[in-house]
Amino acid sequence: MTEKQWNKEANNKLLGKKIVKVEYLTEQEMEDFGWEERPVSFLLDDGTWVIPFKDDEGNGGGSLFLLNKNLKPTENLLPVIY
Repeated sequence: MTEKQWNKEANNKLLGKKIVKVEYLTEQEMEDFGWEERPVSFLLDDGTWVIPFKDDEGNGGGSLFLLNKNLKPTENLLPVIY
């Protein structure tokens, strides 16, 4: 897919959705994925869970970088938990 197609795909899946729950994966969920870390995840109002992966193959959980001019540098990261 091209960048334009991926942008359309991302917009179709995420734009306008509301985050209704935010939590880190549980120890059991981490084990079920075969990971050594627990990323933060969030639930959208359509029942979709969004979970950051390290890569396209799902080889571990990923952290979230929050880009906002009002956040201090120490407030812009939601790390993984080991």
